Amino acid sequence: MFFKSRLYLGSAAAIAGCAGFIPPVHSALLEAVAEPDVVWFTGASNIRHFICGSQTVTVLTKAAPNQAERAVTDGIPAVSGATLTLPVLSLDCGLAKMNHDLLETLGSDRNPTINFRLWDYVVLTRGSPGSVRMNGLLRLAGKEQTMVIYGNVFRRTDGELRLRGERIIDVRDFGIQAPKRFFGMFHVRNEITVHFDVAVKPVMDLGGVLATTGIDPEARQ
Repeated sequence: MFFKSRLYLGSAAAIAGCAGFIPPVHSALLEAVAEPDVVWFTGASNIRHFICGSQTVTVLTKAAPNQAERAVTDGIPAVSGATLTLPVLSLDCGLAKMNHDLLETLGSDRNPTINFRLWDYVVLTRGSPGSVRMNGLLRLAGKEQTMVIYGNVFRRTDGELRLRGERIIDVRDFGIQAPKRFFGMFHVRNEITVHFDVAVKPVMDLGGVLATTGIDPEARQ
């Protein structure tokens, strides 16, 4: 099963000072409207907010057809694992200087991708929205940290499922030094808030695509 996803990092309030990306407006009724896959993150310095984003996100998710009973209990398709990959070079902050600083901070030449690998999950509540707790491994700037992420599951009018949620990340956990300029007078804060909006489109991996691409969502590195 493959999920093509959209992952948001930050909040709508963080648009101030950056015209590159605008978060979507979520209505109470999820209509069947085609939406582009987008990833973005927001943060703040001691003087302004900023936002950087990408429209290049790849998510591979493996279905669990042998867990039909769980699918009935949870009310959503059962999966055995998933991976989300984002090329660092695809991130755009809307300003050339900010793009340069971001790529340098993340070490894009040595660590070309950001990756999250889902290990397992627990459905906490059913319905639309329902809620889910996900456990996995986040790889950022060459460092890996186990991560628990909470999300809400929504069902669109065409039956498609969407998974949304948020997670605060401290970049110091990944060995990242937030940029400082002008002898420390300008400095970026260490925490960012991660928001995600994922289109869930189950597809059986009958041809072993995950195995042939060398990406195994079930493997723990």
